[in-house]
Amino acid sequence: RGGTAHESNNPAPVFPAKDRPIAIAVANQKRWGKVCKLIGKAEWIDDPRFESNPSRVETRELLLPLVEEVLATRTCDEWVELMVEHAIPAGPVNNMERVFTDPQILHRDMVAEVPHPTIGDLRLAGIPIKYSETPGAVRLPPPLLGEHTDEVLSEVLNYTPEQIAELRDQGAL
Repeated sequence: RGGTAHESNNPAPVFPAKDRPIAIAVANQKRWGKVCKLIGKAEWIDDPRFESNPSRVETRELLLPLVEEVLATRTCDEWVELMVEHAIPAGPVNNMERVFTDPQILHRDMVAEVPHPTIGDLRLAGIPIKYSETPGAVRLPPPLLGEHTDEVLSEVLNYTPEQIAELRDQGAL
């Protein structure tokens, strides 16, 4: 209902920057003051319409277009660098092409490549949790449609080969 906006924090939605979207989270008064200064709108800190998070939530329809107007003046990367440098949670909203080339994604080994039976090599998101003694790995591609039907029916639901054949003959599989 609220799009990418947070129900009780504002501003905290995804904003359009000059080139692509950016997500910024301003969850407290200290960060609000920092953001106002960083975007060149220090006067908003003392503006009664925006003086507290509840007032910013209440005036969301007024505030968000004002913030959008400012963020549209620089690229996403420029804003992210500035925000992160000043401890404001922010990051780019990546499309699929960018997610697989994002420096942080690559640094965290979050790209896995596995052979797929119909399309060749398939790039997938890697394992997000890294354990030193029990590392996880993406070993297989996603299954093809119906690839494990017989296994599930026989090993999990205890169907006999005859029952599976009958379901297949009836067009149920």
